[in-house]
Amino acid sequence: MYGILLACMTMTTACFTPINTTFDSARLLDRGEIEIQGSGSLYHYYGAKINDPVFDANRNLGAAIGIGLSDRINMRLRYEYLKSGFSSNLFGEEIRLNDIQYMELSGKVRLIKDKLALTMPLGVYSSNGASFYSIDPRLTYTYRLNNLFEASLIPKVHLLFVDGEAAAMPGVSVGFGISSNLDKWAIRPEFGYDTNIVFGVGVSYYVNPWRNE
Repeated sequence: MYGILLACMTMTTACFTPINTTFDSARLLDRGEIEIQGSGSLYHYYGAKINDPVFDANRNLGAAIGIGLSDRINMRLRYEYLKSGFSSNLFGEEIRLNDIQYMELSGKVRLIKDKLALTMPLGVYSSNGASFYSIDPRLTYTYRLNNLFEASLIPKVHLLFVDGEAAAMPGVSVGFGISSNLDKWAIRPEFGYDTNIVFGVGVSYYVNPWRNE
């Protein structure tokens, strides 16, 4: 089972695609500030050959909660439900991965205030009684035009581990923050690519007990 899962992740006939969205920016939460987030995303698989199919690889629903430990370090817990749209005859065996559960714990460190941050997420995917793990280091560069709009560029590498084997997959995404006040709430559309194309939208709400409203 583990070998099949690794092949599903790394071959061009992918059975599902790793999480490639962040719905985040380089801004760190203040100490004690809390972020509550919900999201949805759609992943499209494009075949390596001209006549290969194009189809919905994943439909994801997610939720996350983050907290500011200090003005330089944040922690975040994230969950996503992945519904795979892929079915293929792999190694002579029909494989279809559905109901994939993903949990992630990440730490984000400020490099340049409100402009550049490093995030190191540790994740686990679970499906059909099997689990495999990921480390997903990413940099986030954010340009905030004003308190209404910001744009972020997020290069990353998916490092996937299954039963002593490993695979690496680079990726990138571009996200936006849109709001009447980005320090209080934000709608976060995001586009990404890592051999699959993803589009998603997250909605974040920020609670800061120390902020003077």
